Amino acid sequence: MTAHASSSPPPCSPTPALPDRFALIFPIARTVLADDQAPIGNSPVIELRIELDLFSNHTAIQLADPSSNTHRILRTDAQHAGIVRSTHGWLHLDAPGIATCSIMQNNDHDPVLVYATTPLLRELGAGGGRYGAPTIRLDG
Repeated sequence: MTAHASSSPPPCSPTPALPDRFALIFPIARTVLADDQAPIGNSPVIELRIELDLFSNHTAIQLADPSSNTHRILRTDAQHAGIVRSTHGWLHLDAPGIATCSIMQNNDHDPVLVYATTPLLRELGAGGGRYGAPTIRLDG
């Protein structure tokens, strides 16, 4: 009797659905920004929020003070974001001139932001080491 290797692929968990919207959030020390850039409030750390709706291609970029729940909109526009899903639950997103990130996404755990960068921090005057690790929020 001869044994043959199975030609069927090994079982794997289903691929998570693509999110409808995502927000990339960078904490920034208020002291890094000029007074006229920061939103009203007194939180020592404010947030640069980059929000993308992947179906409507709408982008909102704002600075928010989490303690006072106020924000200052920097810009809104239509922005096409390129999305690539790769093997093993990786999701790569690129919105040219706005943000690039890589997310590890699977059904067993919350998504993990592995890499993120944006030129907006430099435009705001927040040089390297002047802000905390970003976080990600996926909706839909």
